[in-house]
Amino acid sequence: MLSARATRALREAGVYERILAKGRPTGGLMISAASDDVREARSIPLNSVFGCEEEYISIGRDALMEGLLEVLEDLRKERGNNVKVTVHYETSCNKFRFEEKVVVVRKGEKDETFAYDFLVGSDGAGSRVRKAMMKLDSKITVSDAELGMALKAFKVPFKAVQEHGLAVWPFASAKGETTAPCYFFFCADQLSSVALLPNNDSYSVALSIHPPMKWDDFETLKDERDFILKHYPRLGPMLVKYAEPLFRVKPYQIVSANTSQFNLDGHPVMLIGDAAHAMPPTYGQGLNASFQDVTLLNQLLVSNCHSSFEQVAEAFSTTRKPSIDAITALSWEAYQLWRSDRVAIALFLISALKRAVLSRFPAVVQRALWHEAYPSSLIYCSTIDYSLIKEIRDRTKLTDPLILLVLVAWLAWAMYRLF
Repeated sequence: MLSARATRALREAGVYERILAKGRPTGGLMISAASDDVREARSIPLNSVFGCEEEYISIGRDALMEGLLEVLEDLRKERGNNVKVTVHYETSCNKFRFEEKVVVVRKGEKDETFAYDFLVGSDGAGSRVRKAMMKLDSKITVSDAELGMALKAFKVPFKAVQEHGLAVWPFASAKGETTAPCYFFFCADQLSSVALLPNNDSYSVALSIHPPMKWDDFETLKDERDFILKHYPRLGPMLVKYAEPLFRVKPYQIVSANTSQFNLDGHPVMLIGDAAHAMPPTYGQGLNASFQDVTLLNQLLVSNCHSSFEQVAEAFSTTRKPSIDAITALSWEAYQLWRSDRVAIALFLISALKRAVLSRFPAVVQRALWHEAYPSSLIYCSTIDYSLIKEIRDRTKLTDPLILLVLVAWLAWAMYRLF
C-alpha cells in the first residue's frame, strides 16, 4: 500500500493520477487477528484517525510497475529523443567493472557491455550491485537476516472476492469518496497471514507462511490445500483455487538488509530502495521509503548540478542513512513485538487505555495528542523524517510502562472493591 510518503513523491513527479488509475484509493484497513471472517475484523479508518491529507493507494507491485512503465513510454512518445531511456527485459547484470565504469549484462546466452556515467543499484534485497561494492570496499557491510516469512502472490477477480463477502466499502477517502479497504487476516496460531489489496479491477493477494512453518513443509498439493482450508475456513476455497497453480513456484522470501553506506567512495555508484535498505514489512515502508529515495536523489541531482556524480552519491548516503536506520530499527522492534503474544497483549491494553483517555478530550486536542501517543501513525500519514518519529517512540518507551502500571493498579483496586 502506498501511504503518504509514496503519494507525495508521485505528486511531485507528476504521475500521481496515472498510478492512482492502476490502483484504488483506500481509506481504511480491516484487520482480524484470529479469524478470516470479515464480520469479526477490526476496522481502522486511516484518514479520520491519522488525519492524513494524502490519499492512501492500494496497488499491487505488478500494477504499479505497469503504470510506471506506461508513464515512461508516454514520455518517450511525447518528447522523442529528449528522453534517452532504454528498458531491457529478461536481462541480468552479472559483472561490474567499477574502475572502467562498465556493466556486463547477460540476455539469454549473450553478454553485452554498457558504459555508464552514474550507476544506481535498485536491484532488490539480494542486490548484485551491493555485493560488487562490498568486494571492492571492505568498509561497506550489510546487516542482513531472513525473517523466515515467505509469500506467494496472485490476483483474484473482484467477483470472486464479492462472493466471499469481502468487497465492502465502509471507508471514505480524504476527498470524501467511498473507497476499498485493505484486508489483513492472521490465523490464530500465527503460522500464516493473508493480505488482500484492491487494484482497479482485482485484488492482489499475498499468502504468507510464518516460522516455524515453511512452504517446503507442504510435500504435496493436498498438504497445502488442507493447511489453507483449515486455517481459512471462509476464504479457503478462494485461496486454494488461485494459489494452486503456484504450488511449484518458489515463494518470495522476506529478508532484511541494511547497508552501512549507500555509495561507493570515489565512484559514481550508489544504492537505493531494497538494495540499500530492505526492512521487515511490519509498517509497510519498504516501497514508501524507496519512493522517498528517488525524490531525494532527484533533489540532489538538481541542487548539485555542477557537482560530480561521486559527490551526489556521497551526499545521498550521508543525508539518507540516519533516516533509514531509524525506520529499520522501528520496523524490527514492531516485528519482534508482533511475534510475542505477551508483549502484544500488554501493548493492546496500553493502547486501549490511551484511547479511553484521549476520547474524553475535544477533537482538536485529540488530534494534537494523537501522534505523541501513537507515533507509529506518523510513519503512515506524514512525511516527517523517520529519525524524528523514532525520537517520539523512544519517549513512549518510558511512558508506556507507567501507563501499564496505572492500568494494573486500577484493575487491582477495582477487584479489591468488588470482592
